[in-house]
Amino acid sequence: MSLGGGSGVVSEPVSLVPAGWDLFVPPVPEGASREFGKDHREAYAYVVRRARSDGLLRDQGLDIPLAPVVTGLEPRAERVLRERCLTVLACLERIAAAYHSEPELREFLDVPFPLREWVLADERATAHRIDYCRFDAIGDHLPDLRVLEFNGDYPLGLLTSGLLARYWQRAPVIGELISGWDTTGSLIEGDTWLIDELLALGATQGVGGERVALLCAAEFQSLPEIGLLAQQARRRGLIPVITEPQKLALEPDVRLAHLVYPTWSLLAGVAGYPALAERILAGELVVSNGITGRAVGSNKLALAVMSDPRFQRLFTGAERDAIAALVPWSRKLGVGVSADEVLAQREDVVLKAPYEAMSRAVYLGREHSPARWRELVESAARQGWLVQEFVGSQRIVTQDGCFYRTLGVGIANSHVVGYTARLSTSLLATFFAGGGVQAVLASDAGAPRSAGELRPDISRSG
Repeated sequence: MSLGGGSGVVSEPVSLVPAGWDLFVPPVPEGASREFGKDHREAYAYVVRRARSDGLLRDQGLDIPLAPVVTGLEPRAERVLRERCLTVLACLERIAAAYHSEPELREFLDVPFPLREWVLADERATAHRIDYCRFDAIGDHLPDLRVLEFNGDYPLGLLTSGLLARYWQRAPVIGELISGWDTTGSLIEGDTWLIDELLALGATQGVGGERVALLCAAEFQSLPEIGLLAQQARRRGLIPVITEPQKLALEPDVRLAHLVYPTWSLLAGVAGYPALAERILAGELVVSNGITGRAVGSNKLALAVMSDPRFQRLFTGAERDAIAALVPWSRKLGVGVSADEVLAQREDVVLKAPYEAMSRAVYLGREHSPARWRELVESAARQGWLVQEFVGSQRIVTQDGCFYRTLGVGIANSHVVGYTARLSTSLLATFFAGGGVQAVLASDAGAPRSAGELRPDISRSG
């Protein structure tokens, strides 16, 4: 097997983060004056206070750890990154549009029952749209930046990052320093951006109303992010209805909803949601990434579709260039690459379950013994997992130690709405291993678009 992405692609040698645009809160070294890093520490204390007062943090502690750092993206790099990500999003939508007419593609993506049947029944003109997606990428410079995953689950994480960006910009002393960066803000820093995106999506389908459902499991209804989303609805004069999907039948007048579930969790109980699916398929309920958007936008095997030569026919030349620039070598185990090849390249590859999240089923070959790797590969081969080349994370060295950073690019209704980032002490990039979510300031993201300015449909004929 030959690892490697796009050769011959011209990439700009521009750093994503300019010198001085990474501000960390330094700890006080032993023997140092109390004044050491005082401005940074006071700014971070302000950020934490604001997060707590706005309901982002619970009194019992942090639900999601916050990293004491704020970063700004270099304007030229961000512009190119944004354009490439939107082109790759168009590729993702082409995959969704081809699902009905391409038996080989359907078999390859292996969408589980009954979600697969609902996708096939989804004949709406907008069915192929990926209404929301977050691209998780790593790399220091544009030439080595790679998108490792598409996450079409739910955008609550961007709520956190948008608020953090606002807090840092208003923090004492540090806020004045940040104001000198060439950043202009992004949509996710707004008070109503996520509800506005849902309203814009509904407007394209002629659907509105005074009540908005926030669909989530009972145990998640007290999450701070759910409360923040409900606040956004109220600011727009809407009535938020927080309920479980199976109870939505009791709310027939609700026409707009956010489905606040990670896809793996949704799939675990999806057989119990036929009434929800029927309302979406009938056009009675508009849900961001309701059916097809979930099935494709959250399926890691879509990366293998883009990378595997057998599916290159689905994309235009410009789209193939964007794929080569952003998508690492990716294959479906047992179809595009054999188990023996993956065993032989243990140090250079990663295994991923198609629909898992939060690094729950991601295995780096270099972190496992040959015997354990064989067990993992044999199990993954039976389930048709993704195999991807290992791409080294951006390495951030601080006085607190070494961290690895993952950049998240948030896209809603075909435009970039903002950025987020995770710091981790683990190569798996989970902040629960140490680190946290951090603010990323944008210089060229967030120009609002009306519903009439959304990208045109991609026909199923390609």
